Amino acid sequence: MAMYILQSYFAAFDFGSNQLKTSLIVAFAISLIIFFSKPALKIISFPVGGIVYTVLLVLVVGAGYYALESLIPQFSIKAFYLPNWTVFGIMLGSATLEGIKALAFVSGFTAMFYSFISWVMG
Repeated sequence: MAMYILQSYFAAFDFGSNQLKTSLIVAFAISLIIFFSKPALKIISFPVGGIVYTVLLVLVVGAGYYALESLIPQFSIKAFYLPNWTVFGIMLGSATLEGIKALAFVSGFTAMFYSFISWVMG
């Protein structure tokens, strides 16, 4: 779902010629990475919890996306434009994200979305 939102609003991914197949493979792989790393991350972040767990999850998801870019030739995270945003009354300027910045934004959004959905689901 997070990949769909990112692709719809920012066109952050390039899935090659067979978009459906590649996107399903990437979504399944990222889901497996999160599923299997979740217990280890909870143990590592146990004393302090929330924010440390989320930061570690962002790093794990980012490493997963980076590995998938290397393993799946049709998949890549491409440069995209981030328009002006107002978040809680704070104006964030526009930027073009490319390379490591795009990877960091995509992995951060995916991790935050997953954490939010996990919190809502209980």
